[in-house]
Amino acid sequence: MNVVVTIKQVLGQIITFCVPLIVIGFIAPSITKLGHNASRMLGIALIIAYVSSVGAALMSTAARLHTHSAPVDRIAG
Repeated sequence: MNVVVTIKQVLGQIITFCVPLIVIGFIAPSITKLGHNASRMLGIALIIAYVSSVGAALMSTAARLHTHSAPVDRIAG
């Protein structure tokens, strides 16, 4: 049974490592074909992705603080 789990873990790590490389391999040539606007479009896309990630993290933190803000003695009582 340990062999199956080990193989599953190794294949999972290989797939996790390779998929982003494959995606970049398909996207990078398309970006280079766009011409002079490619860097601007890529920069805007990166800014949108970053703002989205930060916003999701902040909303997740706010939701956690909102749902777990009750005092401990109120919960236990």
